[in-house]
Parts: sequence; structure tokens; C-alpha cells
Amino acid sequence: MIMIPLCIMAIPLNFILASVIIRERLRSRSKDSYFRSSFFDLVLIQLLLDPPALAILFIIYVLKAEPPISEILFTSKW
Repeated sequence: MIMIPLCIMAIPLNFILASVIIRERLRSRSKDSYFRSSFFDLVLIQLLLDPPALAILFIIYVLKAEPPISEILFTSKW
């Protein structure tokens, strides 16, 4: 049950952080800018890849938690 609040909080937070990093990168054009370091490259990649991964995990969690859907998807032989 803790996964639902984490997904609800993490997805908007990731978009806010990504928008701040992108805005600061566009604001300062110099190569020596703090937000143009490789650390923020990795943070930005992680922030952009996290919401789809959380959404997929949330869908799998809901499908496994609901008995009728999980019985159809995970126990029947195709």
C-alpha cells in the first residue's frame, strides 16, 4: 500500500526537478555552468526515465492486487 503514495508524490516531483534543471541549463549558455556538469546529465536522464518506470510498476502492482484480474492474467493458461 505504500507504493501508491510514493508514485503519486514521485511523478510530479520528477517533472518539477527536470523542468528546473532544463530551465537553468537554457538560462546559462556557458560550458562552465553548474547545471551543465555530467552529474546533472545523469540526474536529468534519471528524472526523465523514472515516471514511466513508476507507472509500469504501479500498473503491475494494481493488476496483481486485484483478485479477478490477477486470476485471469497470472494463473490461466493461454
